[in-house]
Amino acid sequence: MLIKRVYEVDALACPKCGGRMKVIAFIEPPQGIVIEKILRYNGLWQPARPPPVGDAWVHDTDVAEDGTMPSIGVPREVTFVDMDTFWATF
Repeated sequence: MLIKRVYEVDALACPKCGGRMKVIAFIEPPQGIVIEKILRYNGLWQPARPPPVGDAWVHDTDVAEDGTMPSIGVPREVTFVDMDTFWATF
């Protein structure tokens, strides 16, 4: 209910058919072994990979007029963007 309220997304709607899903368990840390077993059973397990090398900026459209990137750690203004505009930036 909180996810739906905050993100306006129904977390219990099936992404494939739109049907209603239900919570069957909560998994909390440190239960990595349980998570691995569940993922292996469903054929979704992937071994851990190393962290990415190099620049951590994957997508940032906040480029200054002179073409430079903003300073890391400098707070930026948060603005509302509708979903169509958001997805158009990718």
